[in-house]
Amino acid sequence: MEFLLESAREIGMNALRVWGGGRFEAEEFYRMADRKGILLWHDLMFACALYPIDGPFLTNIKHEITTHITRIKNHPSILVWSGNNENELAIRQRWWVVGSYPMGQQIKDYITLYKDTIKPLVATLDESRPFLLSSPSNGVQTEAEGGVSINPGNPSYGDIHFYDDLSNLWTPKTFETPRCATEYVQSYPLKWTMTQYINESEWYYTSDDMLHRQHKPGGFITVIKQVFDHFQLPKGCNPSITNVSTCLTGNFMNQFAYLSQFHQAIAYQVELSIIVDGEDV
Repeated sequence: MEFLLESAREIGMNALRVWGGGRFEAEEFYRMADRKGILLWHDLMFACALYPIDGPFLTNIKHEITTHITRIKNHPSILVWSGNNENELAIRQRWWVVGSYPMGQQIKDYITLYKDTIKPLVATLDESRPFLLSSPSNGVQTEAEGGVSINPGNPSYGDIHFYDDLSNLWTPKTFETPRCATEYVQSYPLKWTMTQYINESEWYYTSDDMLHRQHKPGGFITVIKQVFDHFQLPKGCNPSITNVSTCLTGNFMNQFAYLSQFHQAIAYQVELSIIVDGEDV
């Protein structure tokens, strides 16, 4: 944790995002962020799913939100609260096509949960910070449209999640110029991280354990393409992203994970230069 936050500070990052598919962090995380001057965009713990709105569930989430916001709201590092990760976007993009649960009802239940229940609760618990219904979201424009925008993630409003994975992410023309970008580009963790949770024999990117942890459909294919587009392949490794069986050794995976992070770092540099300076790299 110390290494993560100090690394962010040393390279000039002044904000990080606590993702809604993760967890509320331990107290020490927020203390470190306070000390290092790193602001936190903080999602509540809802992500990429439809949630119920029955009485017992609403009681449960009210208790969870009250407990954690009361616990951490006095940390100056917290910049903004966000209701969820990608649930508004998912409804509009029809991630879940269920005949018995049409989009209109999904929208109605979404508004009940995030706009009518969670938003006023957060406002009561913490009057000092803004609350956004979702990420990505069109901010005040989403509110003007009733709580679910026609086009969530419009770069003219709010924040976006950018995943034009198959394009060259080392060239400025690939990127949009949004008001705020809160998520983009994947990379793989290094071996010492992953083997805390999987067997070393599963340390290759098409293993059952690795695929189970890859929640973006086709995500490992896009990362392979990003790396292979910019770096020389190890001998004996097939460059076709449709035939990766010759690249499955643990030794290759060690190199591949590092190169995926290197690729992501350059992509971040390009995108941030556009946003901060309005200049090509």
